[in-house]
Amino acid sequence: MRRWFEELMALKRQKVLNEPEVFATYSAIAQEARGVVQAHIAELISQVAAIVESGISSNEFRVSIYPKFKI
Repeated sequence: MRRWFEELMALKRQKVLNEPEVFATYSAIAQEARGVVQAHIAELISQVAAIVESGISSNEFRVSIYPKFKI
């Protein structure tokens, strides 16, 4: 899970630092295209859910008494 977050942050940081004009354009477009942003967030949530499920299945993550969340 940590590796996934670190890689995601590194990729996004690299895009911003290496191509600030492209990022500025992306930001402007993203503000107008909320559906695309929501789909991207849904994909990220799906990836995190898969990592957590894999971690639980392999006993790398322990399951607590908290109820499962449906996404």
